[in-house]
Amino acid sequence: MQLSANKLLFRLRQRDTLLRVSSWLLLLALLLLALRLYPKAELITFAPQSRVILAADGSLLRLTLASDQQYRLWTPIEDVAPVFIEAI
Repeated sequence: MQLSANKLLFRLRQRDTLLRVSSWLLLLALLLLALRLYPKAELITFAPQSRVILAADGSLLRLTLASDQQYRLWTPIEDVAPVFIEAI
């Protein structure tokens, strides 16, 4: 009788451990899914940008330095020459 009680206790502990491990794995999977689906900030927000002031006809009136003392302008990928894209 004692041997079967030990087996029962062992199986209960084994089931409890399996339940804990599977719960942690499920929580980890949900966390990774949430991080994957969370919207990411656009790259433009990470680099300081220069300010461009244009005239009504589109000509440049003023271009300021960014906070890191560089001229930085956002350029859409469609406006970049294919040679430069391939070089990167």
